[in-house]
Amino acid sequence: MLGFLQGSSSNWLLLSIILYLAIIPIIIFILLPRRKLLEKALDEALAMGVITQELLAAMRDGSVKKAHQV
Repeated sequence: MLGFLQGSSSNWLLLSIILYLAIIPIIIFILLPRRKLLEKALDEALAMGVITQELLAAMRDGSVKKAHQV
């Protein structure tokens, strides 16, 4: 399971675990906070009945688009 750490010649499972765990910081530090901002902007826009500049800015957030491409 741990590949070369256990003396095995196959490292695919270790690599897959590392890649899986590498996604967690992206979710915690980028996607969740930006989602809260988007939800707040969406609630405000729905209350006003128009598309606000804050909602457009939240929808066009480049860091979220980059995080989804990873």
